[in-house]
Amino acid sequence: MIFLFDLDGTLTDSEEGILKAFKYTLEKMNLEKVDDEILKNYIGPPLNETFKRKFNLYDEDNNRAIVYFREYYREYGKYENIPYKRMKELLEKISKNNTLAVATSKVEDQAIEIVKHFDLDYFDLIVGATEGSSRSKKYEIIEYVLNKLEVKDRSKVYMIGDRFTDINGAHRAGINSIGVLWGFGSKEELEDCKADYIVKSVEELESLIDDIEKRA
Repeated sequence: MIFLFDLDGTLTDSEEGILKAFKYTLEKMNLEKVDDEILKNYIGPPLNETFKRKFNLYDEDNNRAIVYFREYYREYGKYENIPYKRMKELLEKISKNNTLAVATSKVEDQAIEIVKHFDLDYFDLIVGATEGSSRSKKYEIIEYVLNKLEVKDRSKVYMIGDRFTDINGAHRAGINSIGVLWGFGSKEELEDCKADYIVKSVEELESLIDDIEKRA
């Protein structure tokens, strides 16, 4: 089996660093402050889409906002972060008999640093967004992972994530999807985009993966 993991809201609780990066960006762009509860909804989807749809920033303004966000996150935000409980143990266990990869909308070099910094490096491949816009959407990132791993049978691949972008990306790529409820998406969100499975805890995810392995 091949299991692809989202990063923010799936492997690690990155809320603190991301919210601070958003606030830093809004201040730099001279935009109005936004309540934390609203900002939490913006964690997960690609930054360029968020700045367009939620802040009405386009072209050069959009690019500047992304630069400011990454400026803060690269220096401070990536470490204002904590792995979810039992995640390390789960990765260690399932990496023995499966192929694991990270598929995140976070910039790739930062994703690699975070995974290594928090000692979660049980992955055969870590793929994130490019600094430009050549690879930013979750579907594009998933496809890149599948091509790098030379996947022949997509029925044996599972995308694990907490937001609609993860589930929709999995559907478009023709792979299975597992929505998790400890991140930044709601049960309603994951049900609306028709996740194949929804789990509420890391322990429940472990049990599901055990069942998947037995059925293989």
